Amino acid sequence: MDQLKKGGELVPVTPTLSWGGELMVDHYEKGQDNTDSGYSYKNYNLGKDGRFWRGVVSKSRENDPESALCERNLFWQNANTLPDDDHAPTPDVLAAYAYDKIKVPETAVETKPAARSTVNLPTWVWLDKATFTEVKVRAELADAGVWAETTAKPIALHLNPGTEDAETYPSSGDCKINDDGSIGTPYTVQGRDQGGRGKPCC
Repeated sequence: MDQLKKGGELVPVTPTLSWGGELMVDHYEKGQDNTDSGYSYKNYNLGKDGRFWRGVVSKSRENDPESALCERNLFWQNANTLPDDDHAPTPDVLAAYAYDKIKVPETAVETKPAARSTVNLPTWVWLDKATFTEVKVRAELADAGVWAETTAKPIALHLNPGTEDAETYPSSGDCKINDDGSIGTPYTVQGRDQGGRGKPCC
C-alpha cells in the first residue's frame, strides 16, 4: 500500500484482477465491502497471526485457461490453516508442484573405446556408484503448516544406440542398478576377454 500511494503498480487481488488505492483502502483498511465479496478487513489485519492469500498462476501454466480459476479476491487466512477452497495448495498439490521442479541431472557414462566407436566393434558402457543418485525437491508453505517432498529415484539406465542394427545386452537396453549403486561392470582387458564380444550395456 505504501508503494501504491507513491504511484506504484496496482495491487493484484486475483490472477486476473488488480485494485487501486481507493478499493484497497475501503476493503482492507476501513472494513467497507463494496465488492459483494461478503468480507472486509480493518487496518489490513495488522497484528494478527496469519496471511493474506490470493490465486497465482504458475509460469508453467500461463497459457492454460484453468490456471486462472481462483478468482477469489485477496482474503485473510489464519496461520497454520489452509483455505476451505477447491484450489487451496493441499499436500497433493504441493507434491505435484515439487515434481514439476525436479531436474534430473545429466548422466555421464564411461565407455570403452572412449572415443568414437567403430562399426562392428562392441562398446562397453558402465557407471560408477554414486554417479546415478536420487533427486529430492521439497515444496513447503511454512505459515500454513503444509509441505510435500517428491523424490526421483533412478531404477535403471536405458541405452539407445540410435540404430536398429545395433545389439544391446540385455536386449531391452535397460541396465539395472547393482547393489552398490553402480551400473554394469567397469571395463578391463580380462573382463573383455571373458565376455567374448563384450557387453555394450552391462
